[in-house]
Order: sequence, then C-alpha cells, then structure tokens
Amino acid sequence: MSIGKGFSFLDITPYKVEQILLSLQQLKNAKGENYKVKVIQSCISECRVIFDWLKERYEKEYLVNPFRLITMHNSESFITSASYIPEEVILKLEEKLEELPDYVQLVWLIMMNTGMRIGDVLSLTKDCLIYDEHSNVMCLKFVPQKTLKFRRKKGLEDYHTIPIISLNLVDSIKEQIENTKNLREHNGINNIFIKESDIGIRFYESGNISYFINNLIKKYEIKDGRGELWHYTHHQCRKTVAVNLFTEGASLDEVGDILDHLHTSTTSKHYHDVQLKKIAELDMEYFELMFNNLDQDIKDAYSNAELKSLKREITLGSRETPQGHGICVKHVSFGPCKKSKCTGCKMLITGPQKLPMWKKLKGEQQRYVEEIMRQFQEEGMEGWHEYREYQAEMHLLEYYKKTITQLEKFMNERLELNGAKYNSIK
Repeated sequence: MSIGKGFSFLDITPYKVEQILLSLQQLKNAKGENYKVKVIQSCISECRVIFDWLKERYEKEYLVNPFRLITMHNSESFITSASYIPEEVILKLEEKLEELPDYVQLVWLIMMNTGMRIGDVLSLTKDCLIYDEHSNVMCLKFVPQKTLKFRRKKGLEDYHTIPIISLNLVDSIKEQIENTKNLREHNGINNIFIKESDIGIRFYESGNISYFINNLIKKYEIKDGRGELWHYTHHQCRKTVAVNLFTEGASLDEVGDILDHLHTSTTSKHYHDVQLKKIAELDMEYFELMFNNLDQDIKDAYSNAELKSLKREITLGSRETPQGHGICVKHVSFGPCKKSKCTGCKMLITGPQKLPMWKKLKGEQQRYVEEIMRQFQEEGMEGWHEYREYQAEMHLLEYYKKTITQLEKFMNERLELNGAKYNSIK
C-alpha cells in the first residue's frame, strides 16, 4: 500500500490531487508535447479506481476518495487549440505553392485572405462574387453551414459576406468560375470546386487538400521557429486571419463579424492568442537578458555549441521545472541537483509565457500564509511574526510578487516600444 518511505496512496488529499492534475498538464511526452486531455482524464479515472480498491482492501471505507472530488470542468482550458501559422512557415509555403494543383492553391488563398471555414470554401457557388457599392469592394457571398441555424434564429439572412481586398484573389475566383462553367451547366449544379471523374462529377475533399499541403511541407522540410516540422490543418488559416486582424487593430466585433462567430467569447480566444504571440516573441529576448545576468561560472560552463543545444532543449520543453514556472540552466558538469524546490535558485530562468503559473503559485502561497496566520491567532500565540516558519513563507510570497512585477514591467516596456499594450493574463 505504501509508495516510498512513509507515503501511502490513501494519504492523498484533494490539494495533492490538484497538484497531480497540474503536473499532468505540464508533463511532456517523447515529442516534447503536452499530453491530450483524454490521456489526463484517463489517468485521473484510473486513480479513482485504485483509491476505491485500496479503501476496500484495507477496510477504510470512511475515507473520501479525493480523485472523485475533482471534476475536470472547462477542459478546453488545457487543450491545445489550433495554432496560427507562423510568418516563416507562410513565406516558405507560398514560395512552393505553385507546385500544387490550381484548386489547392486557390482554396489556400481564399482561406488565408478571408478566414472562411474549409467546408464553406468548397461549397462556393458561381454567384459567390458580389460588389458592395457602399464599401466599394468585391465580396465573397456564401451560406455558412455551421452557423446557419443560429443565423435564422436571430433573424439574420442565410448569406454571409466577406470583403476581398486582394484583386489577384478576385481574378483567381473569376477564373475558377469560368473554368467550371461548361461542367456546371452540363450537370446542372452551381458549385465551382468540382471535377469530372470516371463515376461522374466529384466535389473536392478537405482531407485531400490538407494532404497536398502537408506533403509539400515534408518535401521541403518547412519548419517553425523552434525547428519543428510544421503540421498544417485548415483551421490554422482561420486562426491566422484572426490574429492578423487583431494585430492590425481590428475590434472584437469586427473580427467576429468577418469570421461569422456565434459568440464574442470565441473571438476573444483569438485575441488571447494575439497576446500570447506577442509574449512568445518576448520570451527568447528575456532569456538572453537573464542568461547574461547569470553568475559568470554558470555562463562559462557552456560552450557555443552547448548554448545552442540548450536553447533547443528549452523550446522543446525538456528544461522546464517540475512546477512549470521556468527553465533550469544547470550544466551537467555541476552534478545532480540536491534542491527540493526550484524557486529562488540562481539557475532558474523564467519568462513572460510563465507569468500565469507565477500568478497561480502566488495565489496558492497567499492562501497558505493566511491559513498559518489564522492558526497562530486561534491558538493565541504571541510574537508569531518573528517565527522562522512564518518569515520563510512570507519571503517566498514576496519572491513570487517580485517576479510577477519584474515580468510585467519587462513586457510593458517592450510592447510599448512596438505600439502595443500588455493586458494581464488571468
């Protein structure tokens, strides 16, 4: 029943379960990726069964199973959503895009210019182009299938329109309409993304298009800023358009209207990604700054090749601390680590992307300090402000506060230089 010296699985408390859950969310697999929510849910479910079995086996039915007190609400909060496509990937892709079939190129261009869903793009009809006299621009007109029922319930018309700024894209769509004219008229259909086959008219499939694009990525080894081979999904185009619109100063309502979002909360998630994009760009800059401020003996331990390798390990997440609040730059020559906590260690380097974790740690520490104070007061103890235990916990709390202030100050200074502003991530 015991695991390790003096530890029993039955001793686990709800607080410890929260820590286990947090650790599972931070844990990386062999590819350096976070585990999917289904894997984490499965682990917690197995723990519930084990705890119940041990309760029965050792006749401790009075114990409450702490794993059954944890309900994984809002699981989206730790599911990795579709990412926007990095600029370096877009540039490399568009250099080679002409190698793909014309219809694949056109679908890509439409999605990257409008943020349309792949299903709506492939359902475009011959009358999809209209001229908006009010705004003096060409627009794409289509029926958004995903939100059609909702639009009708709100009294909106079935058709949604998106302005097209690119004249080249307008010309390409007109060409696609013209090229399929005979095929459409002969078969009595209006769709423009069609082809003739041995069994009759066929519609292009979304999976076929992503297959072409991912093969092109593999062929030319198109990688992101971390040196990882990019994997393309259609929804990334939609996310990229949203991020670009926000970066250019568009409002939540404007972006939501263009992307035909059901709720502003969906649009807000894209805005949050813009914040994360800005923060991610600052992270390596902050690392360079903090690495240069390390003690000289730590810096001297790294050769140029080892420093390059260290940065790669950081991007893959293999240097992340158990608490998930930073990275460890300890050189192998320093021997095994004997510390029980990373907080306060001179070899710990954190960054803007770790700010939410620091705030979480600060909140937990604040509650712990308040609990200590309450216990001292209830027991009528005097002079407890001078107790070493209390001072140590207060010192840790102040360290968390100082780190948060330092990170937010750095972010505000750097973002303001680029005309941006940091909105605190809760």
